[in-house]
Amino acid sequence: MQQYRINYKLLLGLFVGSIVLMISLFLVWKWQVSRKATWYRDTAMEALEQGDQLKAFEYQQKFVQLRRDDEEARVELASIAYDVLKLEGVPREEQGMAFGVLSDTVRRTSDPQARRNLADLYFESGQPQQALVHYEELVKTDDDPELKGLLVRSLFQAKDYETAMSEAYDLIGLDPDTEEFNDEAAKVTDQPEIYSTLASVLLRRENEPELARQVIEKMIANNEDSAVAHLNKSIFLFGVDEKEEAKAELEKAFQLDPNNSDVLYQRANVALSEEDFEEAIKIADRGISQFPKEMRFYKLQASTYRATEKYEEAVEVLDQGL
Repeated sequence: MQQYRINYKLLLGLFVGSIVLMISLFLVWKWQVSRKATWYRDTAMEALEQGDQLKAFEYQQKFVQLRRDDEEARVELASIAYDVLKLEGVPREEQGMAFGVLSDTVRRTSDPQARRNLADLYFESGQPQQALVHYEELVKTDDDPELKGLLVRSLFQAKDYETAMSEAYDLIGLDPDTEEFNDEAAKVTDQPEIYSTLASVLLRRENEPELARQVIEKMIANNEDSAVAHLNKSIFLFGVDEKEEAKAELEKAFQLDPNNSDVLYQRANVALSEEDFEEAIKIADRGISQFPKEMRFYKLQASTYRATEKYEEAVEVLDQGL
């Protein structure tokens, strides 16, 4: 019977060769991945330089998928995602992906700028409760007055009036017991929205019209050159039926910033309420021309046409806005 001898040297050579081959293939694969990742990154940066945020987002996302532990790259991706979300006309699918990236980055890294961007998006989209979660986290380590102002405005929007009023008093340096302002203690003086929102709550909810008026006057004293401040005072005065004074403040706001969309809208709204239909249409036309994405101007112009029984024109302008 024939016997076979095992060639151990051959087996050992094959085994070592296979290990060398596997290591070589792995190194080649890593080199290819690294090369591709670098190309994705370079393409994303070039797209950013060219102002193409959508392309930059696509390729930076591919880079991060290959470099999952690169926190800096993930934070950069979140920054690009925020820019994408601020663009007009972005498809919903891309918007959803960008928002998901930003939210995921905040969870993974707690990067303060990414968190701030996410909070601002929640605030701007009328979701104060979600914004509060992030603003409250941010103010623990950041004394930025603008950030604290946004926190207070979110508290008001979330209808946490007690906390919001307490924080607002502290920010603008107002002692509610003595009803006196301490300018040295004030932390924020250049955010008219804080003053006007506090004044509105004092007037409507707390039934303190005199203190509310003091807050409004302090807002103007600290922001004399602000169109927003004069607009807010105008709205306050309309609310207490002081129409002539309100219109004078609205005119000041317009002189300070004739291209402010809120000022234009209020002027058109006032013209409509006074049945000055020609003026209302004229101002609404300007608003539509300057701010074609703001549906409120189309609706206001349509309301003006309906008030003058021009129903076909009302339908046409609404269709134009849509």
